[in-house]
Amino acid sequence: MRRRRIQVAMIVGLAAASLCPAQQITEETVKSLLASSAPGPMHALLARDVGTWTCEVTRYLGSQELKEQATVTYTMILGGRFQQSAYRGVLLGQPIEGMGIDGYDETTKTFHSVWIDTLNRGVVFLKGTWDAATKRITYVDRQIDPSTKKEIGIKGIAHYDDPNRRVYNTYAVTDGREIPVQRSVCSREK
Repeated sequence: MRRRRIQVAMIVGLAAASLCPAQQITEETVKSLLASSAPGPMHALLARDVGTWTCEVTRYLGSQELKEQATVTYTMILGGRFQQSAYRGVLLGQPIEGMGIDGYDETTKTFHSVWIDTLNRGVVFLKGTWDAATKRITYVDRQIDPSTKKEIGIKGIAHYDDPNRRVYNTYAVTDGREIPVQRSVCSREK
């Protein structure tokens, strides 16, 4: 009971922060906020990944291709509203760790992804859209290229056409060209 009261108080606080200061918080506002925060079909799509996956990763560095093995473990957190990923791999003999948080905003119909790893000190923020016809989420954003210190576009495409296999392609987008950066092909561990 106490936990429920705390949850309602937090939701009312969030509602108050998201509304115009002159707007009064009503019971209807709180009900609307509670309804819009419930996990929906796109959260179920993310939940399909729960478990551990083995990945073959190819990183494209100019004309060179670097191969690595990795594992990623997905869990759903915060009542099924967000997917958390934990990544472990090796590149050029060095361990790599990464983690991400992915979610879907029912209001804007947009996926949001936050990624951090030991390859850089930056945080990657991506927004994505779902294409039901191709069963893909396409993520886009802009970030600073660490080697040139210039802003570039970044694009990621997550393929959801096989429940036991995931393909994720990452591209740098410069001057209207998509340049492959990485391809991950992951299989669900049995």
